[in-house]
Amino acid sequence: MRSALVAVPAAVLLVFLTPSPADAVQHGISRTFTVPTARTATHTIYCPGREHVHSGGAQISPPGRNYMASTHPTEDRKGWSVTTAPFPGTHEGRTVTLYALCA
Repeated sequence: MRSALVAVPAAVLLVFLTPSPADAVQHGISRTFTVPTARTATHTIYCPGREHVHSGGAQISPPGRNYMASTHPTEDRKGWSVTTAPFPGTHEGRTVTLYALCA
């Protein structure tokens, strides 16, 4: 299952895929990436071990100058990816914090 979003304002966006089995222990993971220039960039985080991702999202800073071009689980459902890009006229870099819910 893929979810794609176009020109979503730079905010936290969580996309929920499927509920976990009753015995699965869900936990969140996150990682912050720095994009030093105004360019499109894709980042991915992976769930530990044999766990699978159940939802994910991202936060971009500074807000209002960048957007999420896409956010979705990886093909193997073991991680979450986000592609961010600057709005036209933006010249500085950004910080992207990527979140995933794993179980």
